[in-house]
This record gives sequence, C-alpha cells and structure tokens, in this order.
Amino acid sequence: MFALFMLLAMLRGEARVPQGPEVMVIGTYIRSHLTGIEECYARRLQFRPDLRGRLVLRFEIEGDGAVADATAAGINDPKLIDCVVGQVKGWRFDKPTSPLQVAYPINLQP
Repeated sequence: MFALFMLLAMLRGEARVPQGPEVMVIGTYIRSHLTGIEECYARRLQFRPDLRGRLVLRFEIEGDGAVADATAAGINDPKLIDCVVGQVKGWRFDKPTSPLQVAYPINLQP
C-alpha cells in the first residue's frame, strides 16, 4: 500500500518525505552547508546575546534539486529567520526521483 502511495505521489509530482538513503544524503548535505546559518546566528548574537533555541527548517527539494517553499520557525527573531531562509533557498541538492518535503531541526546556542 505504501509503495502505491509513493507511486501516485510521484506521478502527480507531489512532494514526499525522504526515505532510507535519501535521509542520510540530505542530512550530510545540510550539515556541510551550516556555515551560512551559523554566520546568520553569529550576526544576530551581536544584537541579542541571549538568542538561542531550536530552529526547524522546512523546505521542498524540487525535481531539479532546487529548494522551494523554505521556512524556518522556532526562534522569535525575524531577522535571523530571514537570513536563514535566504541561505536555505540557495542550496542545491542532487535531483531526487520526485519532489521531497524536508523538515530539519537545528539547535542554536552561543
């Protein structure tokens, strides 16, 4: 049944949750690109030294590997969120077999 759901989602071009090796590949890519997010956070710490918490990145990896519909939530700092989302929108993943919906938590602390 799950395979049928996955096939229907692929045929309709709907995003699905990464499975198996995709999870590891996406996680490795994100961890290798955290520098930009860490720089966003470091800049905001200059103005808000108490800024810390868990930020959840949500985005879709489109069929060409580009990021779409990027958001970040969990820390109440609009300038941090804007900077982080800008970083995520610039990421480019390997082309998936169908669009993927990703949620990735990041803990930020000085």
